[in-house]
Amino acid sequence: QRLRELVDRLYVQAEFDDSSSQPPPARVCSVVAGIEIEHGRPVLAFFSRDIWKGRYEIDSSKRTALAAALPPRQVQEIDRLLFRVECVERRKSTLYLVLEALLATQEDYLVTGDPEKRLPLTQRAVAAKIGVAPSVLNSLVSSKAIRLPWGLETPMKTLMPSAKSLLLGRLYDLAMGKPELSDLSLGRELNRLYGARV
Repeated sequence: QRLRELVDRLYVQAEFDDSSSQPPPARVCSVVAGIEIEHGRPVLAFFSRDIWKGRYEIDSSKRTALAAALPPRQVQEIDRLLFRVECVERRKSTLYLVLEALLATQEDYLVTGDPEKRLPLTQRAVAAKIGVAPSVLNSLVSSKAIRLPWGLETPMKTLMPSAKSLLLGRLYDLAMGKPELSDLSLGRELNRLYGARV
């Protein structure tokens, strides 16, 4: 109860503290790869090929033979270590599959650099395509970035826009470009240009 009261007091104090009005720090993304254009097609350009060039595989027969010669405590430690290796390999393989899916879907955008060429691609669709749960994919890409062919670094999520976010971007550009249009006229223009009924 005393701990709960302390946490409540700290929370209330933080609400009224001047420093809490500071904006949160910008989210940092680690760049996992770059994209280059070769022969008119986007290809992955890894910054550290050593990370991606090989695969780890566990030889279960050798693990069994080794376990027979060791005390149970050491076998448990080995199994924990092997589990970590498998997790690292699975994560690396999944990230590679996501990158390939992004290149395949957003090829026109990556080659031309034209934002209008981006296609809707939800995380759910990518997750289904590579055979992982959407929550796993979200966790995997949440702090990852990629370098685009023109040198800009962007979060991987930028290459997975929803149809709604693309349409909102187009509506914004249209409204800024033609501020004299009414809401009805903007809707008609969106329908004419993009086939979207709003």
